[in-house]
Amino acid sequence: MKFGGSTLGEDGVCIDKILQRIRNKIEGQNKVVAVFSAPLIRYRDKLSSMTDVAIHIGKNYAQSNPIEIDVLREVYETIASNNLSQEYRKNFSNDIDKFHKQVIVSLKQAAENRRFVDVTRSRTLAYSGEIPMAYLMDYVLRSNQIKSDHVDIEQWPIITDDNFEAANFLIEESRQKSNHFYELIEKNSVVTIGGFIGKTSDGLETTYERGGSDRSAADVAILLNEKYKAELDFEKDNAVLSADPKIVKEELDSIKFLSYNEARLAGMFGMKILDPLAIKEIDNNNMDIPIVITNMNDPSNTTTISKISVDQSDNLVKIVTGKRNCAIVRMESI
Repeated sequence: MKFGGSTLGEDGVCIDKILQRIRNKIEGQNKVVAVFSAPLIRYRDKLSSMTDVAIHIGKNYAQSNPIEIDVLREVYETIASNNLSQEYRKNFSNDIDKFHKQVIVSLKQAAENRRFVDVTRSRTLAYSGEIPMAYLMDYVLRSNQIKSDHVDIEQWPIITDDNFEAANFLIEESRQKSNHFYELIEKNSVVTIGGFIGKTSDGLETTYERGGSDRSAADVAILLNEKYKAELDFEKDNAVLSADPKIVKEELDSIKFLSYNEARLAGMFGMKILDPLAIKEIDNNNMDIPIVITNMNDPSNTTTISKISVDQSDNLVKIVTGKRNCAIVRMESI
């Protein structure tokens, strides 16, 4: 299950809903790997992803303009105070102190080198975003009597090349580093892991492109598909609709089924509900893992994406774009 920043809500206001969705899966005799994006926060009177805030701060440091960085930990402390039992507050306090020190070191490097790039950027984003969120959500689950654990950043199973800001997943290297991950799954009902973040074979932090938590969820499913019957569940604000609800207000249809190819095309032509690279990752590894887009507010409202669409309707050509009455034309010259 993948939970993005919008499903977490500002300062984690939607966490109760996430807990209920995870409980529903466990009660259905599933084991859950929960992939978390960075949270949303109110920064300079605007709702922003923690990733955007960290990038803004990092660029300022690179321009010899150090600015306040407490914001990079405050949201986690707020969520912890609202959701953790006394038993786990101390654990998380130690973790967030450790992560914040890593962020401080990375920002100092950005200031010294006058560059917010490569591993300096990746490390700042990792330890101010997805990593603390995954650790924190593990403690939230435990505080709610759910048998849970988190993937330790030192034992990270997502191995990538060293293209630090737009890394590529390395499947064989990842499998070799996944024993700890598999053990956690065997021992627990839920395992939490941060999206967007990878590591090189020699242990340096990397990131995918923006929106890369979808890819992380796909990579986790690829790793699990060898040992388990894996299914990907992207928990969103809505399932797939026939047009962008921000643009088209009337006559919207729900799209119940898509093929990998249809969903990739839709992503290339404006559908923002799923990163098409996540599907490409699965397809390139010659796997057929069911992908379900779930409306978290109405879990009965879903879109299923599979290698070959199971759509039995007469409307076999589906184009999902930002606008109505569109056609996609591909021309090839021979």
